[in-house]
Amino acid sequence: MRVKLLLWTLCSALLLGLLAGCSSDNSGAAQTVDGKQKVTLTYASWGSPNEKKVQEQIARKFTEKYPWIEVNYMHIPGDYVTKLTTMFAANQAPDVFPIYKAQGLQWAEQGNCTI
Repeated sequence: MRVKLLLWTLCSALLLGLLAGCSSDNSGAAQTVDGKQKVTLTYASWGSPNEKKVQEQIARKFTEKYPWIEVNYMHIPGDYVTKLTTMFAANQAPDVFPIYKAQGLQWAEQGNCTI
């Protein structure tokens, strides 16, 4: 379990780091933290209350390590794919989210996300 959590954390950090490089600040004046442009990312996932708690801890620890990247965690406890589909339709999808391979491929083919 601990190895799985560590691996997941490392993968999340890599994904968030990659996305941070692609983000832009539309406010005109770039905010900086430690000399780096401030980035805010939305991360969504599903799961039990215990899994939610772990995800929130991971997001907090990530922001502690990378203070210029703020992670807003969004817990979607039910109808995860339906909620994400609706968010894509409204052009308000989270920046990072886990998804099953088949659904991810379908969304990528539709141009909704990159894998």
